[in-house]
Amino acid sequence: DPVQFETMQRVCKLFASSELVPDMYKTTDKNPIEKAMANCMIALEISQRIGASPLMVMQNMIIIYGRPSWSSKFLISTVNTCGRFKPLQYRITEKGMLGMVDYTEYTKTWIQGQNGGKGYYKNEAKKMQFDGKKVMDLECVAYTTAKGSDEILESSPVSIRMAIEEGWYLKNGSKWQTMAKQMLMYRAASFWTNAYAPELSMGMKTIEESQDIHAV
Repeated sequence: DPVQFETMQRVCKLFASSELVPDMYKTTDKNPIEKAMANCMIALEISQRIGASPLMVMQNMIIIYGRPSWSSKFLISTVNTCGRFKPLQYRITEKGMLGMVDYTEYTKTWIQGQNGGKGYYKNEAKKMQFDGKKVMDLECVAYTTAKGSDEILESSPVSIRMAIEEGWYLKNGSKWQTMAKQMLMYRAASFWTNAYAPELSMGMKTIEESQDIHAV
């Protein structure tokens, strides 16, 4: 619809001139107006699809390693306010001390090309053990019910053991070691949304997921 498209362009221009939007949506010397308006247009389209405020989408959709990712708090808020489900709740269970946990560590090794050929990086897997004798294994499940139903909808369980085995817990700068319960709830909420309301996340991962997966 040309009229609607023109209207959206005007709205995008207003957002691109605002000081309240993140840099990727704002017109600056490094971000020309054409690029800023294009980013605003995408954010507007996403906001219409999920029924959220355009400004909230812009504030909570972050590009991580070239891919759009949601803030975990925003994803949880979207589920809680969509009107289809009761607010998400979390069940955290202590599973006992971890003990020794086997995991795989991947390292990149540079392989020099033969006879002057081009070299390349090769991923090498190494079996390791984490000493978790003094670390409590916590497991978190996100759950709720749909409006008008008593059926409990649960996420897949997420645990500290899983975080170690998947490589999230031990990566550099990991928040799993300093705020484990919060990270468990964020990941459980993401698992729940992917299972029961993937249209709310539009297939995008959370910021924490994108950072963990990229590191691994």
